[in-house]
Amino acid sequence: MQYGSGDDVICLHGWGGCCDSFLGIAKRLWHKYRVTLVDFYGFGGTPHPTKSLTLKDYVFSIVKIIRYYKMNNVTLICHSFGGRVGILLSKIYPYYIKNLILTDSAGVLPRRGIKYYSKIFIHKIAYRLHVRHNGGSEDYRRLDGNMRETFKNIVNYNLSPYLSDIKARTMIVWGNKDKDTPIYMARKMHKKIPNNLLVIFNGCAHYAYVERHNLFCNIVESFLLYDKNSGMGNGRSTFFKRNNRIVKIPLFKSK
Repeated sequence: MQYGSGDDVICLHGWGGCCDSFLGIAKRLWHKYRVTLVDFYGFGGTPHPTKSLTLKDYVFSIVKIIRYYKMNNVTLICHSFGGRVGILLSKIYPYYIKNLILTDSAGVLPRRGIKYYSKIFIHKIAYRLHVRHNGGSEDYRRLDGNMRETFKNIVNYNLSPYLSDIKARTMIVWGNKDKDTPIYMARKMHKKIPNNLLVIFNGCAHYAYVERHNLFCNIVESFLLYDKNSGMGNGRSTFFKRNNRIVKIPLFKSK
């Protein structure tokens, strides 16, 4: 699904979602950019193939779109699972990606505690004893067949080693109440990615870009416009001053 013309923006949704979640941002940007909304394999209007997929398969599917439509200097807007694809794509094909916007992105391995490893131990014992049980996450249990194998291929793929290799100008937008991809993941990305800005939406959870939709759109527009006019970091923007690399948005600001 494409809107508008001009420089290219591609929106990548999260696991279990579809491209409709980015219709709002597309309508805000299509006057200045050609915005492409993608349904990943297995979601929305795109069926899952009759085999399991890897994260690289999802990356290559976006590369095919970039090549088919002859896109250059692409901006990726990525939520959750879409962030996995965006990070790896930016690592493998840096010459395609100019800007990377990660909102509550996956890709950093979560901190594991005793409770997690206890569940893994119980799961292994039950499997060996052929005892039926509800192992795995809710996302995993809802899947079957090839989609379940695809999920297993992707969920523990650690992208942290690639963060320092990202060449794209990057903005990280996060809800500080996110429980699916907690705020410490955002801070790790902020520390590792060379040229980035971290924007924190206080009081928001995993769908911060939806909860504060108008504000998110304003920040994205400012980020892209600021790049066109002057480049990140010369001190001319309220959001993007060189010495203001973390921006916290309080609750009382308008949506």
